Amino acid sequence: MTTRTAILGFSAALPVIFAIGWQVFDSGPRLEMTPVIPPRAAPSTASGSPVAMSSGVVMGEQVGASSDHSENPAQHDTPHMPGLIREMNDQERSTKLREIVHQIQRGTAEQRQTLAVSLVAMDHADAFQALSDAFHQTKDAETRQLIAAALKGYVGVDREGRELVTSLIALGGDAVLVNAASDAIARSADEDTILHLQELLHDPAIQADARERLMHTIRTVGTSAAAPALVRLLDAGQQDADLRAAAASGLASIGDESSLDALLHHATLPEATPEQVQPVLKALREIRSPILRERLLATAQMAGDPLLRQSLEASVENITFAASSLYNPSHSAP
Repeated sequence: MTTRTAILGFSAALPVIFAIGWQVFDSGPRLEMTPVIPPRAAPSTASGSPVAMSSGVVMGEQVGASSDHSENPAQHDTPHMPGLIREMNDQERSTKLREIVHQIQRGTAEQRQTLAVSLVAMDHADAFQALSDAFHQTKDAETRQLIAAALKGYVGVDREGRELVTSLIALGGDAVLVNAASDAIARSADEDTILHLQELLHDPAIQADARERLMHTIRTVGTSAAAPALVRLLDAGQQDADLRAAAASGLASIGDESSLDALLHHATLPEATPEQVQPVLKALREIRSPILRERLLATAQMAGDPLLRQSLEASVENITFAASSLYNPSHSAP
C-alpha cells in the first residue's frame, strides 16, 4: 500500500480519531494521530536533506522523554549536528524524534527554534509526524507559531515527507499549521504533488473547507516542476471546472515562458467552450512576472481575439502597477 493510498483510505475515519497519548509497541514508541495526519506506509530511509540533532545524544542510545530533560534545559545547549537521524532504524529514529518533541515543548526559545528547523530540514515523513505531534501537544502559542514558521521554510524533495505535509492541508484543523503547510507545498510542489492534491480533492470524505485549502495551494504553486501536471489539468477531459481554474491560476503563479505558452494554447483552442476558456483568460490577467512583460505586450498587440487581448493587456498593466508600487508604497494592489 502506498503512502497516498493509506492517506486516502483513512481520511473517512478521521472524525472519530482523537489523540490519546503515547503508546509503546514492539517496534518502538508511537503516537496515535490526531485528526491532522493520517497513517502512512513505512517511512523511507533514503538519504536526503540533513537534520540537525543534539550532539550530546549518541546514535542508537535509548533516551526516553522523561521529566529529567526538562529539569535542566542547559544540557541541550550543545551544538547540533546534521545527518544522523535519517540513517537510523525505525526504533532508534522513533526514540530520537520523541526526545526532540519533548525538547521542543520544554526547551528555551532558541532550542525550540533550532529543533523545529532541524525536523523540517530532515525532510522525512517521521520527522513531519513528530513536528505535528509537537504542535498539537503544546498549548503555548509562541511554540506553535515557531513550529509553523519552521514548516514554512520547507523546500525538501523527499516524496513521503512532501505527501505528509500535503495531507496536512486537507486534514489539518489548525489554521496556523494548515497555512504553513500550504505555503511550504506551494514552494516545493512537483508533478507528483499535484497528483496527490488532485486525488485528495476527489476523495468524497474531504470537506468543503479542506477542498478550498487544497485549491488555494494549487492556485499559488510557484515551481516550474509542477507545470506539466497543471497543464494536464487544463485538458478537455478534466470535468472539474474548479480544479481547471485552480490549475490555470497555478500556471499564472509560476509565470515562466512554458506556463504562458500553455495558457495561450488553451485560450485559443478552437474546440474549447466558453466555460473552459474563461478561467484561462482570468489566469492570464493574473500573471505578475516582469520577465514576461514584453512578451505579453507583443502578444496582445497581435491577438485577434478581443477577450484574449484584454486579458494580456490587463496582465501588462498589473505588472507595471506592481513595479511602480516599489517606488510608491502608498499604492495598493489592484
